Amino acid sequence: NPYVLNPIGNPLLDEKIAGSLHIAQGFCLASFAPNSNTKAAIHWDTVQIQRPEHGGGEIWFDGELIRKNGLFLPEDLKPLNPENLKLII
Repeated sequence: NPYVLNPIGNPLLDEKIAGSLHIAQGFCLASFAPNSNTKAAIHWDTVQIQRPEHGGGEIWFDGELIRKNGLFLPEDLKPLNPENLKLII
């Protein structure tokens, strides 16, 4: 979400911070993943902001750098960068 730039303490918004990486582990509600058979006592969200002002970061898949400092690099993923996202109301 290009309009959420800093954590506010609400996990539902913090996990969508622009330029961040969100990883969820554990229990998943059936309404979000109806095919999930995960049985766990907890659900744990981890958010890492990878924009340069937060220290940057890289995401690699199969030896290819696909995101650096919060921005996607491959042409087919660049539409997901914040400057290309528009607010839809």
